[in-house]
Amino acid sequence: MKQENNGELTSFLFENLENYPVYSRVISRKGGFSTIPFATLNLGGTVGDDPGHLARNKDRVWSSYGLDAGKVFDAWQVHGNDVIYAKVGRNIDDPHQKADILITDVIGLTLLMRFADCVPLVIYDPLHHAMGIAHAGWQGTVLNVAGSLIHAMSSTFGSKPETLIAGIGPAICLEHYQVGKEVFEKFCDLPGVDSANTYDNSRNQYFIDLKKINSSQLIQAGVVQIENSNICTACDADHWFSHRRDKGRTGRFGAFIQLREK
Repeated sequence: MKQENNGELTSFLFENLENYPVYSRVISRKGGFSTIPFATLNLGGTVGDDPGHLARNKDRVWSSYGLDAGKVFDAWQVHGNDVIYAKVGRNIDDPHQKADILITDVIGLTLLMRFADCVPLVIYDPLHHAMGIAHAGWQGTVLNVAGSLIHAMSSTFGSKPETLIAGIGPAICLEHYQVGKEVFEKFCDLPGVDSANTYDNSRNQYFIDLKKINSSQLIQAGVVQIENSNICTACDADHWFSHRRDKGRTGRFGAFIQLREK
């Protein structure tokens, strides 16, 4: 990924999407109005942040990236694999629908999701000019959110997996994502993830690599053009919120994707 400074804000972009009519950024935690422990650009509305700070943060994001607030669609992320085909922006007064996968082929509509260790996945279909974004924590990864995203693109737009352009955004790394044995075992029977799991016999501890597993699942779904950020949210407190590092008391950074005219 390539770092980009935009006024007060810092974001990261997928280089494999730069030459396509699609606008996507993963926005760091820098440049907002929230205070500790949500400092500073928190976009999560369910973490306990001051609503006034959250509103100012959103306004700064919309203005800094030229996004129309009325054409932004977001969802209530619940660690599942449900899909929403978004066609219009979510009215600010409307309740969020529950989903962890959003897709659209509407030009100018922005799909937005929030993260703090879970894996951001973005997809662009250059043949059908359609796109998607997904949120993959460990529960979603067990449910194969990546594969569900590709299936949704194929069934809705006729997308061919081999022509899709995929990006895997900043998420917690293997070394920082220790899990219990019961969680680890949920991954053991999943195809193609053996090399993405490690077990430390000397300390009787279990670790999983969510980015690598999601990459494997995209490959299994037929995707060949994948850019992995290789950025760890827990390692870099300057740029990223991390639920694990901050012991659950932290904000959420945003990732968005928007179709542009060809």
